[in-house]
Amino acid sequence: MRVLRLRGPLRGELMNDKNGSHTVGIATASAGTGKTYDLTSRIEAEIEAGRAPERIVASTFTVKAAGELRERARQRLIGNGNSEAAVRLLGARINTINGVSGGLVKEFAFGLGLSPIVDVIDEGAAATAFRQAADVAIGRRADELGRLSRLFGYDEAYVSKDWRADVNRIVELSRANNIASEALANCAERSIEGFTSLLSPVVAGETEAGLDAALRAAIDALLSRYPTNEGLTKGTIGSLQEVREIVGRGRIEDWPWSRWAKLSKASGTKVDDPYFVPVREAASAFARHPRLLDQATRLISGLFACAAEAMRAYEAHKRSWGLVDFVDQDRLLLELLGNRDLEIQLRDRIESVFVDEFQDTSPLQLANFVAMSRIARSSVWVGDPKQAIYGFRGTDPDLITHVAPKIQEATGGTRSTLHKNWRSRPGLVAFFNDAFGPTFDAMGLPPEATRIAKVERDDLPGQGTALAVWRIEREFAASVVSGVVDALAEGTEWRVARDSMAEPLAPGDIAILCRTNGECLGIADALATAGMKVAIERGGLFGTLEARLAIAALRWCADRRDTVALAELAHLLHEGHGQPAWFEASLRDDRVEAIEALVPLAADLRAIADKGVHKTPVEFMDSVFALGGVAKSILRWGNAQDRLLNLEALRGLVTEYQEDRHRNRAPTTATDLCAWLEEQEANQPKSRALDAVTVMTYHASKGLEWPFVVLTSLDAKPKANAFGLHVASDVSGSEIDWSDPLAGRWLRYWPWPFGAQKKDVFLDTTAANSDAGRTAERSEREERARLLYVGATRARDYLILALPRSKSGWAWLDELQSDAGGSALAAPELGCIEVKVNGNPHAVRVYAPSPLDESASADPIVGFSGPEEYPRTFPPLTLKPSEGGAVEDTTITEEIDLGARLPFAGSLEMDRVGEAIHRFLAADNPAWDEARRVVLAKRQLDAWGVMGLDPRDVVTMGSRFRRFVEKRWPGAVLKREAPIVYRIGDRTMSGRIDAVAETPDVIVVFDHKSFPGAPDKWLDQAKKHAGQLQLYREAIAASLSTPKQVILALHLPISGEVLMVGVRDRA
Repeated sequence: MRVLRLRGPLRGELMNDKNGSHTVGIATASAGTGKTYDLTSRIEAEIEAGRAPERIVASTFTVKAAGELRERARQRLIGNGNSEAAVRLLGARINTINGVSGGLVKEFAFGLGLSPIVDVIDEGAAATAFRQAADVAIGRRADELGRLSRLFGYDEAYVSKDWRADVNRIVELSRANNIASEALANCAERSIEGFTSLLSPVVAGETEAGLDAALRAAIDALLSRYPTNEGLTKGTIGSLQEVREIVGRGRIEDWPWSRWAKLSKASGTKVDDPYFVPVREAASAFARHPRLLDQATRLISGLFACAAEAMRAYEAHKRSWGLVDFVDQDRLLLELLGNRDLEIQLRDRIESVFVDEFQDTSPLQLANFVAMSRIARSSVWVGDPKQAIYGFRGTDPDLITHVAPKIQEATGGTRSTLHKNWRSRPGLVAFFNDAFGPTFDAMGLPPEATRIAKVERDDLPGQGTALAVWRIEREFAASVVSGVVDALAEGTEWRVARDSMAEPLAPGDIAILCRTNGECLGIADALATAGMKVAIERGGLFGTLEARLAIAALRWCADRRDTVALAELAHLLHEGHGQPAWFEASLRDDRVEAIEALVPLAADLRAIADKGVHKTPVEFMDSVFALGGVAKSILRWGNAQDRLLNLEALRGLVTEYQEDRHRNRAPTTATDLCAWLEEQEANQPKSRALDAVTVMTYHASKGLEWPFVVLTSLDAKPKANAFGLHVASDVSGSEIDWSDPLAGRWLRYWPWPFGAQKKDVFLDTTAANSDAGRTAERSEREERARLLYVGATRARDYLILALPRSKSGWAWLDELQSDAGGSALAAPELGCIEVKVNGNPHAVRVYAPSPLDESASADPIVGFSGPEEYPRTFPPLTLKPSEGGAVEDTTITEEIDLGARLPFAGSLEMDRVGEAIHRFLAADNPAWDEARRVVLAKRQLDAWGVMGLDPRDVVTMGSRFRRFVEKRWPGAVLKREAPIVYRIGDRTMSGRIDAVAETPDVIVVFDHKSFPGAPDKWLDQAKKHAGQLQLYREAIAASLSTPKQVILALHLPISGEVLMVGVRDRA
């Protein structure tokens, strides 16, 4: 993989450019300060300053945000009377970062030496492709790395991952930071060097065998001293039992290092402990054991080597299949932006650049925006460093924090801050300022970026105190739900703003934020137990009744010999209690027919199977859902909306299967689809019910807002350490060269050798005291503060701090610091109505919710059956103008003779003649000399195989048509092949008008027809095509701001006639 770097002269080019070009402005937009409004204002200002709308580039974090930004910007332009710019803005590159890079790479594919026909694969497909490509590399090292990872306790410390996850992560971070596969060997060497520095110094004369023997001797002496547990205390018995279990697990040379670590902490009671001391001392030698260093060296080297080989295999796989993933797009864009041969073309397409959520860009994407600023005349990066929470995805807040102000200052761009909060109540904004301001100050953020100066909202009459604390003594999840239930019961005490009115609190107003998915599920289960609807993404899509029914129906349609699927259908569709009838039917000789008779959907599913041969997988599944009766059947189970959402999620998987097979040039069949689905795992989508309480993680809440937000997990403890995989840099923050932000970056991997043993094992202390350890601790502390800020600022009307019982404080909340250096907030006790935050008083409600009475059962959810439905046919969504049909009462109001009929020899295919003449009239230019026009006519006749027409006669035909238009409507503008799109009810008409002549007062629509018949047949032709002309007139009239007369005409070029057509308006 090539390593792409910005060119050296970039800094000078940006700094020396004149007339304000190449400036990079930085706009800090705190939560709720109207970032999108500011961006649309900036886009409008750029256009008003003369910048071309179609040359604007704007990148956003999500597709939804991109669509919203584009439409809001267009609405502003239209509202200010600049409709033309609003139309041109449709051609702007407003998309996600991946969308922007992908579009530019595809447009300049030839310049990059690529085919423009490539398949861009999303993250899921890329992961699958990587697994396929890397299989050989991983398999080659599986035995060695599997053994080493077990010795390092992977199997006991990481339940859901193994060393392959580390390989994947090395590849991901290498590509995100543009680190070549060839550089990974150096990363391994440096990682080994760093890991070695954590170990104890080697004692001269010590060997592996000697250290092993010393530990064995110490253990033997201990167990000889205590052959039985008789007379021993409970503590000593427990320690001895652990030692005996460890000894019984094979040779000491094959022990995982977690056993050494555990033995280094073995102890007895005061009387017995002296006999454990030799064991502890001998086991503590792990920190200087030569075998530990040797195994760590082999593990680190093996992981990086495997990752490098996997990267190369993945690149080869993509080249052979013509695939490009999102990271490839970013890398290729960086190469494109540095290509001097394409610079002029790039400048012609990129004039103004706007970056939304710049704090969430990866290092490689940041390098692209830096490079793009050399091309664009101006750039503005908008975002909020306080909301940089995606470090786990490979972003680098430190890099962004240092590069952004440097490039702004170097290029002479402006620095601005949005100072007004439009989202939250004044009391909440004041709390945000006091609770988070000092912490962000300590991170080095400028003061104007850490606090909000103004608040747009006022408290509405009847709204209570905005800040509340729930002191929870027991059963945390159940007590939080109890607090929610009580708040809803006292809805008038928690009035929320809705359309400028204070309305009672409703379930859909509430969001509960948790740190982990597991905590979310615990809260969601407690809400469901209380009978409340919950909006949460859950796992186990394939375990739901509706998914089981749909897949069973699909399987039986694919293979009617699948009796298991048939029995599943009968079981799921069985009504009533007791043993299902299908069980008895399965014991009969004609069991297949008997079970099928119990499936009410069987006949419909048979019909689908018989007609499904030519359907795509998605069409086949749609038929199973709709015509097969699956969607209707699930309605009787209740929760119809959520169940239908699950079916939609299942359909999305089928779409994914279809795209995967297309990408891999593989056939699709119903049986293959069933087999593919068996290998998948999927989540149930979040409920869309408006009366559902939302439960989600802090990370997932970014960009959203609710009137009533409950923050949980406030006692979550930090977990950062220097072990695992980290991106390191040889360039400190203050020394980062903004013109080359990727310089000096490398990967450091230190494996944790002791599995679940995390404390008091020497390396935990040496690593924490290392530069890497201190950096990791600082980075996590800062990210935790940013994440808590994101959660808190989601609140519009009320913010609830849910504090569990604690004797040592609330680790996460207590990390917020005051100007004085202590904790910013001391949790108030029951009865308090005021809390000091950074020394400033804030009104607060303190409440102690208790778990709900378990005897109170939720109301049962009642299912229902839908109305009878019958298959219906619908017209296509698109309508061709030629489908307008005949209009019987059409008249010819005037016949204009343009000249003699075109002579032709033999019997011509008039469809081919018509195509050739249409194309000639569309391309003809009367300003050309006759010879050139004859060449054009001949080329069209030859292309359509028309042999009996003289091209000179075709040129004559074109000239006399134009002379007629110019004479009849002097000064008219003649437009050829004019595109037209018109919405008619639920359908869209789209097509091209052959020719349109327009004057200030009239518009004439011409439809060229190659009909060669006699004059007595002309009226029939006018009737036949009147419906098409009728649609054209209606569409044109609807688009005019000032009404004009619209005249309809048929041009018969073979006959040398123009027929003016009279036809009524459509009913």
